[in-house]
Amino acid sequence: MLLEAAARGTPVVGSRVGGIPEAVGPGLVFDDGLAGDLGPLQALLRDPEAGARARDWVSAHHGPAAFVAALAGGAR
Repeated sequence: MLLEAAARGTPVVGSRVGGIPEAVGPGLVFDDGLAGDLGPLQALLRDPEAGARARDWVSAHHGPAAFVAALAGGAR
């Protein structure tokens, strides 16, 4: 769901659990849930370019070109 949200231009927020940090990309990863300073979250949500960065990151890391590159690299 995180990659799908980012692909639709939604800034992604997650926690440092399992593979979530790798799926957040340029979004925001909290170390301890939402406890503590919410300034970074507010800044992300106010950033008009955050959605575009998320979409571009997904395209670059999980889009067709990344898939083909991974296949080409795996065939060596």
